[in-house]
Amino acid sequence: MHNSIVKKLYHWFVSNFYGIKSFRGGWALTHFYYLDYKEHIGSYVNIAKAHLKGWSYSDWSILGVTNDTQKAYLSTRDYCSLHPLNGIYSSWIDDKLSLKYILNGTIASKYMPDYYYEITSTGRIVGLMDLDDKYDISIDGIISLLHKKTKLAFKLEKASLGIGFFKVEYIDGNYYLNGELIDLKTLRNHIYSLRGYLITEFLLPHPAIAKYCTKSVGCLRYLIGRKLNGDIIDIYSFMRFGTKKSKFVENYNSGGVLSIVHDGHFSGGNILDCNSLSNIKISAHPDNGLPLEGNIPYWEEVKKAAHSIAAIMPQLTYLGIDFCITNENKVKIIEINSLSSLDSIQLDKSILEIPGGYFFKERLTQ
Repeated sequence: MHNSIVKKLYHWFVSNFYGIKSFRGGWALTHFYYLDYKEHIGSYVNIAKAHLKGWSYSDWSILGVTNDTQKAYLSTRDYCSLHPLNGIYSSWIDDKLSLKYILNGTIASKYMPDYYYEITSTGRIVGLMDLDDKYDISIDGIISLLHKKTKLAFKLEKASLGIGFFKVEYIDGNYYLNGELIDLKTLRNHIYSLRGYLITEFLLPHPAIAKYCTKSVGCLRYLIGRKLNGDIIDIYSFMRFGTKKSKFVENYNSGGVLSIVHDGHFSGGNILDCNSLSNIKISAHPDNGLPLEGNIPYWEEVKKAAHSIAAIMPQLTYLGIDFCITNENKVKIIEINSLSSLDSIQLDKSILEIPGGYFFKERLTQ
């Protein structure tokens, strides 16, 4: 959201009207409310009614909240009032390169994918720790690396939800950008135009995940937090599967399937009807009809990885860790988020009704 005078005034109003003390928490709620009006799904009257109750219209609609059930759920207002849960340390995980450097050399470094190049905000190309010395620090070097690896991931340093992600491939002498055939000149021009990007190892999903969709890696979100006394608490987990609609990402709001994970097992899924902002429960994948039921491969290793990451960075209070279970039977970190979407953690029931909800209840009653 660009901080225009009008939006700054709206931020002031929202923060004061809803009693949100933190500046960033106020901006988070302002952002969600602003999107409701901008996207305008539903009448302005209904949007305003939801806002007055402390809910974004999006969360209210997707979760199917009613006047009778609203108090049982964690509301948008209360969720944002806790933000930023990680305070000044949010930058450690919001920036993918900072995360790589922090975990490098620790027991959790094995969970990070290889990082080869950075394209800085000024367009300068920088070699990173996992790049072999034989590759030049240039576009030519990137092309040579692509010839060797055949697949590379291009990611914005500071982004989430798959925004700005590119899959670049070299197959049988041909170049592909997100599956589209391009020539070498076009690829070089594309790389030259990038700013604030990382070029990393491209992760491929485990067969148990890939059977649902081969275009995306499949993303397991593992939410872990810290109680006020410092003890680590497992909060919530869900798996996202790609679809034809979601293309190279698998986000719920992009057409992907979201399945709640209970102790490593998932059964059923959820897809979003963007036209009505309603959640639809499904039992089979919408593209291939495969039953949405199974166990997450290497679940115990996932839990170990999440706890290791939390232990290495004790300053962090709330981590939404996105994992990929790879075709090489490894657990890898895609990224870590400081503010998971509220609807995704309450699609089956209120987060306050499960043991992990203690994390929020403790802070709201502090």
